[in-house]
Amino acid sequence: MSENTMMLSAGDRGEPDDYVRISAHPRARRAVARSKAFGGLVGFLIGLWLGDRAGLPAWDAGVRALAGGIAGYVILWVASVQIWSQIIVGEYRAAAKRRAEYNRRLREEAEARRQARADAATSRLES
Repeated sequence: MSENTMMLSAGDRGEPDDYVRISAHPRARRAVARSKAFGGLVGFLIGLWLGDRAGLPAWDAGVRALAGGIAGYVILWVASVQIWSQIIVGEYRAAAKRRAEYNRRLREEAEARRQARADAATSRLES
């Protein structure tokens, strides 16, 4: 079974965790990229500031700044992926709820039209 077939069968079950991808969500993709950049920059600056404040030579302060940048990048990347995965699942569930409500309303309208036609046909038969 190919991966695409597996994705379709997961979609048939209606479980968002099986087929919703952050990389396919345009707002999430931009937000994750922005948070990774921010985390790397802030981590770098904090590492550089702490290394300079500790009186380390420039080389050592630079190495600590790079390590801080990597740590900030990874920490904010993990956090933003976790947050956006919950947001996307919530959006999916809200859309499914709206879709179900819309379909219910369509069914009710169709039933009302069918009932009106049946009433009209009955009244014509009685006259």
